[in-house]
Amino acid sequence: MADSSISTLQAQIPVMDRKQFSALSGLTLDTVEAMVSRGYLPCIRIGKRSMINLALLNQRCLDKDFSL
Repeated sequence: MADSSISTLQAQIPVMDRKQFSALSGLTLDTVEAMVSRGYLPCIRIGKRSMINLALLNQRCLDKDFSL
């Protein structure tokens, strides 16, 4: 699978586990865990697992007003 196909696939996935989010974002797993516990990263529970809600995170980023 080409890199562009992987990026497209990841953009369509609305949730991701913390370990994979850590690897893809370049943050340590401890940092991701801390951000989740502080509410900086939105999560959703699916069965026993708590997944990072990428769809909500993307929406929050798009809604945020950024200024340079």
